[in-house]
Amino acid sequence: MTAVLSALAKPPCAFPAQSRVLFALVPREKEIFLPDLDLSNPGAFDNADCIWPDVLPTRAEPAAWRALLDAIRPDVIVSAWRTPPLPVDWITGGETNSGAGAGGPAGGGDGVPCPLRYVCHLTGTVRQKVPRVFLERGGLVTNWGGQVAAQVAEHALLLALASLRRAPAWMGSAGASSAGKASALKTDTQTLFNRRVGIHGCGGVARTLAALLEPFTRDSGGIACFSAGVPDEVIRAAGMRPAGSLARLFAGKEILFECEALTPVNEQSVDAATLAQLPDGALFVNVARGQLVDEAALLHEVRSGRLQAALDVLAIEPVPANSPWRTLPGAIWSPHIAGPTSDMMPRIGSVAMQNLASYLAGRPLSHLVSLEAYDRAT
Repeated sequence: MTAVLSALAKPPCAFPAQSRVLFALVPREKEIFLPDLDLSNPGAFDNADCIWPDVLPTRAEPAAWRALLDAIRPDVIVSAWRTPPLPVDWITGGETNSGAGAGGPAGGGDGVPCPLRYVCHLTGTVRQKVPRVFLERGGLVTNWGGQVAAQVAEHALLLALASLRRAPAWMGSAGASSAGKASALKTDTQTLFNRRVGIHGCGGVARTLAALLEPFTRDSGGIACFSAGVPDEVIRAAGMRPAGSLARLFAGKEILFECEALTPVNEQSVDAATLAQLPDGALFVNVARGQLVDEAALLHEVRSGRLQAALDVLAIEPVPANSPWRTLPGAIWSPHIAGPTSDMMPRIGSVAMQNLASYLAGRPLSHLVSLEAYDRAT
């Protein structure tokens, strides 16, 4: 309770309180997302008590986290990667039914109404932080939304080029010099130009990636695309041609980019039979979710030498030290870093603070998380 009392002793944001805003962040998250935020500025957030705990409880300290919530009773929480999950019974007040109506979430534990109305999440998925019942009861949640699509697409292109140019064979090698040109010629480098390319997915990442790939594919028939439930006209508007099915998308593609959102229906939809549609030597790039793929089947294909893989995501993360993907020939692996780059973080934090100011002023919010988007997240 020391952190709680210390937090409550901090001066509010100058104006009489109408909202209590809990910044449930660790110092490093403030440093990278909100480097210029000054809560002592009287005009920072009018009519709000802005509370920053001296110490944020960890996931392993649920009792301390619950005590902090009970003591502060925030109606807004600013959260990020290190914020502990919100207790379901704190949201519901121990009720078993859902749907508090337009007035927002009820509950709060022990039958006390829950004050929380808005979670301003600085990062991506909120599924491990915010219970679904909070959204069901009318709670508002925002995250970084589509702001990171361009960076994820950029990373997908990086992975493809690094794999085709056989980067692991020469990058950082002491022997990689002008005198070693003859050795470099043995690495079987390939180009991305004029290849048969497919994209699984038609969201923001896929559409941005299609634009990045256009110069490479304009003379090879363009880019094929499939995303279950997405109309053909939407795919064409994104500059791609509809493949009609997942099997036809994979058939004959020399490079296949996985950008689809994960749902309960498409988990492991990229199975052995689907991978078998790719021709020998094809490259499979995944910047979506590892759970979309039958990893055992993909591992078999890469180990046999028939396929190559460039992966930013895997089903198990963090990736175990003994994972074969770390050292497998024919595979490139990056540790789920296809999201925003470091120089993007303050911009994302700025947009989140604009959302917070809009909420406090009763204006519409951007990058709202819908129940559909919540269910598709991991």
